[in-house]
Amino acid sequence: MNNKSILIVEDDLGVLEIYKIGLKIEGYKGKFASSKEQAEKYLNENFDYAILDGLEGDCFELYNKVKAQKKFIVSGDQSILDKCEEKGLKYFLKPISLSEILK
Repeated sequence: MNNKSILIVEDDLGVLEIYKIGLKIEGYKGKFASSKEQAEKYLNENFDYAILDGLEGDCFELYNKVKAQKKFIVSGDQSILDKCEEKGLKYFLKPISLSEILK
């Protein structure tokens, strides 16, 4: 069992639940939020990883505030991915599998 902590922000509740179950099985300590507002209550915590849904652009403000060793934005919205590229941020294109996240 690992001791890694992860913050997942995902507005699709079905996808968020899959992440919760899978990461728990893999031994991750997770915090999960379905909106920027919910995620803000975790901003004072430190994480090993943070995976942020595009949240229609709200991800950029969160990205700058979240304390994590490694941060990623996951989105299916090309304009968000283009902004990630412009800003030099790491990102993944949706859909992304739990196994890809765990890599």
